Amino acid sequence: MPPSRPYKRLVGKEAKTHEIKKALTHRARIRKNYFKLLEKEGYQPPEKPKSRHEADEAKDEAKEEADKANEDASDSQEDAATDKRQSESSKPKEAPKPMTYNDRRELIKQRKNEKRLRQLERVREQKQALESQEKLRQRHRARIDKRTRKGQPMMGPRINNLLDKIKKETK
Repeated sequence: MPPSRPYKRLVGKEAKTHEIKKALTHRARIRKNYFKLLEKEGYQPPEKPKSRHEADEAKDEAKEEADKANEDASDSQEDAATDKRQSESSKPKEAPKPMTYNDRRELIKQRKNEKRLRQLERVREQKQALESQEKLRQRHRARIDKRTRKGQPMMGPRINNLLDKIKKETK
């Protein structure tokens, strides 16, 4: 028997908003049940958190009370300094001026150039590291792989190498 309401498959943004709503209602339901359980067991549930607006008002009131206390206890110079700080903090911050098209283009070019230079430097360093490793490997190989005129390997360096390996294993 088909359901009375056809199921619509949510896609993209709709699916995400539905998922968020579902999570929020689930969380609210769990929270509500938790507070009910606390009351039922005889505990006092914690206070509800204040909204941002109420919190800001409480901060403003606390500042005003602190200012009154400061006025009574401090000199006129200190009062002037606090007034100056309050007036500076109450001024809205100016938004940076929007960049022109040419400025943005220049900035993009500069960033691309810096990125290219960093990449070139990194490649140079890698190349130098590979070359130094190759030279080291060739020196090591030349020391071990000495050969006679007929092409046979020299046993002297090989025996020393084997002795060094045995000494390391015994330690």
